[in-house]
Amino acid sequence: MLRLDRAPPQTTTLGDAPPIPNREPYVQRLADEIRVHLADPRCAFDAFRALEAREEHSELIAAARSAAASPLWDTSPAGTVGLVVGSGGVSRRTPNISTAAALTASCVPGVLVAKPGSVASMSRRLGPAGLADRLGIRRAQSGAELLDQLGHEGFALFSSDECYPWLAHAELFTIGFFAEAVNSASLSPCSAAWKVNGVVRPDWDLHLARCRHGLVPRTLIVHGSTDDPEFVLDDASTAGTTEMLLVGPEGHHRASVEPENAGARRVAGADLVVPDGVAPEDVFTAIVEGRAPRTWIELVTLSTAIILITAQPDRSLREEFAHAGSLLRDGVVAEKLRRLQARACS
Repeated sequence: MLRLDRAPPQTTTLGDAPPIPNREPYVQRLADEIRVHLADPRCAFDAFRALEAREEHSELIAAARSAAASPLWDTSPAGTVGLVVGSGGVSRRTPNISTAAALTASCVPGVLVAKPGSVASMSRRLGPAGLADRLGIRRAQSGAELLDQLGHEGFALFSSDECYPWLAHAELFTIGFFAEAVNSASLSPCSAAWKVNGVVRPDWDLHLARCRHGLVPRTLIVHGSTDDPEFVLDDASTAGTTEMLLVGPEGHHRASVEPENAGARRVAGADLVVPDGVAPEDVFTAIVEGRAPRTWIELVTLSTAIILITAQPDRSLREEFAHAGSLLRDGVVAEKLRRLQARACS
C-alpha cells in the first residue's frame, strides 16, 4: 500500500539569518497595483515598464507572483474543494484522462472537484473546456456559477482563459520581472484545499518552488512515463512509472508508483493512444460508461485513485483504485454525466 502522507517530509533549514526590515505591506500594495493592471491587460505593458523603472526587482517579482497566483473565485462556501489541473501539452492523442478522473473522483461523497481548462491550449479540442461544449455540459463562467455547480454535483468545469485574460498578451512576458514571477507562480483560478497538478516536464525544483509560492495548502505534482521515452503524460501512467511530488504544510517528499502497485495492468504506451477519427466526446463517454477498452478505463482509474489519496490522505492507493473502478463499473459516473448534461438543458 502507498500512503504518500506517511513518508518523512523533507524540509529546508534556513539557519540563522540577520533580521531584515518587514517589506511585506509594501510588497502587498505593489501586488494590488499589479492585480489592477492585469484586469486590463491591454494597458498593462506600459504600466509594468513604469514599475520596472522605479521599483526593486526582487519586490516586483514577489508582488507579481502574489498577484498572478491569487485565486479569483472563492469556493469556500461550497466546502473543501480540490483543483485538478494539467499542462494541456501532451504530444500524443490520449483520452482526456484528468477530466474523466476528476468527474469520477467527485462521485465519492465529500470530494468536491473543480476542473479548469484552456480553450487556447494545445489540447483545446480535447481538454476540459472544449470537451464540456462537445458533451453538452455547462461551463461555470463566474464564481457564483462555480459554487452552484459544486453545490449540486460536487463537480464543475470552467475555462481558465476567462480567469487569466493576460495570458493571451505575449508582450507582457517580455517584461523581466513579470515573466520571472509567472514562471515561479502556481496559478489557481479558484481557492482550493488541495490540488493535483499534472505536468509534462518533471522539473521538480521548479515545481517545488511554485507550490511553495502558491496558496493551496496541499499540492500533488504528477508526471507519467511510458515505455517510449518520447511519450510522457501529465497524468498517472499505466505504461510506466508515475512520479509524484507532494508539497504540504509539513514539508515535501517524492514518491513513485508502478501500475502494479495499485492493481493495474502494465500496458504499452501505444495502447493508450486514441485512433484518428474517434471523437473526444465519444472516447470520454465510452470510458465513463465502461464501454471503452480496458487500457483506457484503467488509465482513468489510476488517475482517479491518485486524486482521491490527495483529497483523502488516510486511504491507500490500492484501496482507491478498487473504489474508482467500482464507480465506473457500477454506472455511478455515467449517471452523474447524464445529470450534468440534463442540468445544462434545463
